[in-house]
Amino acid sequence: MLPEMLECSEFVNSDEFAKGLSPFQPEKASIQAGRYMIAKIRYLLKKQLDFGIHRGVQFEGIKLPTLKQFYEMMLDYLRAAELPFAVVATKTDKLNATERKKNLAAIEAHPLISGAPVIPFSAHKGEGKDELWKVIFKYTGL
Repeated sequence: MLPEMLECSEFVNSDEFAKGLSPFQPEKASIQAGRYMIAKIRYLLKKQLDFGIHRGVQFEGIKLPTLKQFYEMMLDYLRAAELPFAVVATKTDKLNATERKKNLAAIEAHPLISGAPVIPFSAHKGEGKDELWKVIFKYTGL
């Protein structure tokens, strides 16, 4: 079901690599799993294949009441760590022109997103795919 939802054929998840390396204590394999994940991503990028990524971030003892707060925490982390990122606004083909313009403006106006690329994306129509690849190649140095 997940590949159909993401409209991609590959899904890279370091947690699954860790479980494969150490089924009873995957947390002890997290560094090696991260290395496998990076290798897999590099391979998929070179082949220009569509894929999804999941890299779980564990917040022990912290309850996040809303998804919005989680996203803002992640954006704070990316900004503080000075890591490049882009925002991919998916399913933009589902909006009319007015809704699309309004939603993209709201995303771009968010103070934690300021200066980051915001890429309207439609897997169904292929919109944004080339722009996203350019950003990925730029940020990864490939």
